[in-house]
Amino acid sequence: MSIDDGNLSEVTDQESAVKRSYRMLQEMVLSFEIKPGERINESELSKKLGVSRTPLREALNRLASENFVDFVTAKGFFRKEIKTREIYDLIELRIALEVAGAKLASKNASDEAIEELFDFMQEIHNIRAMPLAYVVSLDEKFHETLAGLSGNGELLAALRSVNVRIRPIRYLAVDPERMTLGELQQKEICIALKNRQVERLEELLTVHIYRSLTEVEQAVRELYGKIYVG
Repeated sequence: MSIDDGNLSEVTDQESAVKRSYRMLQEMVLSFEIKPGERINESELSKKLGVSRTPLREALNRLASENFVDFVTAKGFFRKEIKTREIYDLIELRIALEVAGAKLASKNASDEAIEELFDFMQEIHNIRAMPLAYVVSLDEKFHETLAGLSGNGELLAALRSVNVRIRPIRYLAVDPERMTLGELQQKEICIALKNRQVERLEELLTVHIYRSLTEVEQAVRELYGKIYVG
């Protein structure tokens, strides 16, 4: 093996360690194994995850850039607190992204692609008594597929980032009594898209996604209760 081959192998291993560290750390953050406001002990995490401090620090910096953790000079990394206003702002951002994506989809998507989304919507509505995490993942997939029909990859990537950050709140927002209404709204969204009704799409998506500040405050309180009380 040449020196260059050896260096390339080290770089590849390092990238793999960073990706693995990032994936495991993100899961620990989203599952609240690392609690809001908790200081992240890099030495302990390095041992727990089986990686060196360098890829761990790179993974933490990536999470900080994505607003999952905060870095405080001379103190280190902390799991970001869950703030009501921030979640509310993210929901508003989600609405803006989805409306923009749907408008582009109504112009760019083929009839066949729209029909596939319609079929997927009907398929997931026929599946009942699913685990909560699966319900949320299917709902995310529906909305991200819709956004993907826009043909704008950057818009879809932004929406996925928002969805990851609000996912814990969305778990709490899944109300069995509202699921039927949500399914009807998704069907109407698909019909509006098939008919290329841009204004109707904006109206339906806004109503479907919107949560008042009061609802978000209640969800955040419930989430903290589940984290610290169980």
